Amino acid sequence: MKIQKIGGSCIVGNEALVAQRLQAELQADNKSIVVVHGFGPTLRQFLTQAGIERETFTTPSGMQSHFTDETVLAFSHAAAALVQRRLKQAIEALGISVAASLAHKPLVYGKRKQIRSFEGGVVRSFPNDFSGLPISFELNEIQNELNQNQIFLIAPLLHRTNCTMLSGDSDALATSLAVACNTSELVFLTDVNGFIDNGKTVPEILTSDIARHIEIATGGMRKKLIYARKCVDSGVARVVIRNLLSATSSHKETLIHDGQNSPNKQSLH
Repeated sequence: MKIQKIGGSCIVGNEALVAQRLQAELQADNKSIVVVHGFGPTLRQFLTQAGIERETFTTPSGMQSHFTDETVLAFSHAAAALVQRRLKQAIEALGISVAASLAHKPLVYGKRKQIRSFEGGVVRSFPNDFSGLPISFELNEIQNELNQNQIFLIAPLLHRTNCTMLSGDSDALATSLAVACNTSELVFLTDVNGFIDNGKTVPEILTSDIARHIEIATGGMRKKLIYARKCVDSGVARVVIRNLLSATSSHKETLIHDGQNSPNKQSLH
């Protein structure tokens, strides 16, 4: 089993290309693939069309985040469903069998985040936020689907024991799933050439040295580096941040590991 996270910005408008890249990977080693996918651009489009301005804030750790109320949660479900359906159709058009999480009983359970902001020296809490973190998976159900299908698409929507839902983060979900499955590698597929410093892709980062890179990284890349460190520290041998949309793999990815397992930089295109 492979686990990959594909950002929504890679998928929207590029479904056929994404499907072709997944097909190439299946042909390369015939391992089934779990794809955790984002849906951010589609959600933003839905909210704009509805005239809804989503509140943003800065967390105490300095990260930019968004408030998720019940209305945004409902739009999140609709956006995830649309992205998942279109990507599934593109993959199936190539003759590849695909399962989809939103057509399945609950697979990912989560808990509500303790959301706080720190702006102007004031700490503010968001008790009515519906953002969540993954806490457990139905691993047997996921494996059963992969026994019958080549690809399993999973959206970052989390179930709670009281039958309500939360909107999760796809990077966090992919990281937690990779650790839970004890996989050897997690791949973050993005629309940028890995981690870039001074205009150049950094091809390799040891977790012992990753803190200084996190300090200068911004936005989604900073988050990916944080989750990559967590992933490797939890036993995953390597994490790769790769440009999915690039035509070649040369200098288009960053490999992150702890230096202990001598990871092999295999092409997964």
